[in-house]
Amino acid sequence: MLTLPSEFFEFKSVWESIPIEEQSINKLTERLRLIEMCLPSKPDSTALVATKKRAAKKVERKCYVCRKPGHIAKDCWKKDRKQKTSGDAFVCIVEGVTEKEQWIADSGASAHMTSYRKYFLDFKEFPPPKPVYVGNNNAIMAYGQGTVNVDMKVNGKWVSNHLSEVWYEPDVSRNLFPVSQTLAKGFVFRAEGNECSFTRDGHVRLRGIRTINGLYALKMCVVCPEVPAEVYVASADQSLQLWHERLCHQNKTYVKEFLGQRGIEVCESKVSCEGCLYGKQQRGRFHERPSRPIVTGALIHADVCGPMQERSIGGSRYFVCFKDDFSRFRSLLHGVQV
Repeated sequence: MLTLPSEFFEFKSVWESIPIEEQSINKLTERLRLIEMCLPSKPDSTALVATKKRAAKKVERKCYVCRKPGHIAKDCWKKDRKQKTSGDAFVCIVEGVTEKEQWIADSGASAHMTSYRKYFLDFKEFPPPKPVYVGNNNAIMAYGQGTVNVDMKVNGKWVSNHLSEVWYEPDVSRNLFPVSQTLAKGFVFRAEGNECSFTRDGHVRLRGIRTINGLYALKMCVVCPEVPAEVYVASADQSLQLWHERLCHQNKTYVKEFLGQRGIEVCESKVSCEGCLYGKQQRGRFHERPSRPIVTGALIHADVCGPMQERSIGGSRYFVCFKDDFSRFRSLLHGVQV
């Protein structure tokens, strides 16, 4: 028993618990064979050789990116370096311009669009705001238009220019440069590979480079005026109510303070929230009477109860209770008397 391997530890414990008079060599041999048949088999030398051969064959695979053995394309360092380089190229298209402030050539835009009020040299408000429909069929509002001064990089040189009739849309996510409107003014748009250009009279006026997202970011930056134009946007009457609903019907005073700390301007709203009226309504209080009776019989309360579904032992289905307000004396009438 001492020579058995560790796999037979439980068997040894069970065997030692059997009375000595019931232990025999035949029973021991029989039980050991049964235990050995139930134990999981270990991989033999043939399986080990096959495993080693398969592993060696996997290492010999070549990467189709760099054509070198020892790894596959998803683990190739050269591929990661290409992606990192393309990402850096997007950031460095225009020095000092963040990704959100870059201008994107958009074939679906109907006008120049921006969400920055500080860009405008002059501004003219639209009497009624104009809706602009985006890709998901939602409408965002344009509140006016104006002129924006820009510098364009062409052939390594910065050229001063301006964009006219730029629409101000606070909800637009990127600055958009309309390709179709530019073509209507006599420009020619070309997109070849990772670059695009706007040409007129045989001269390149503006260039752009393709980003990793498939968009063409133009080599152009805005020159903000020292004194930006006054841009006033009328907030909707329901704007504060809308934020009140978005923030789980918090107190409107707290909602306005919370939005003000984050630079979100909303107008005062005197509209009562219907949801709050229904959700917070309660039964009115019963005010105390100015005077109470001071003698018996001055005020008696009466209440009729019935008809009952089951008749009483006396056969009644109604009863009436009388209560004297001063003495609290009560009296019941039932049956035919009711």
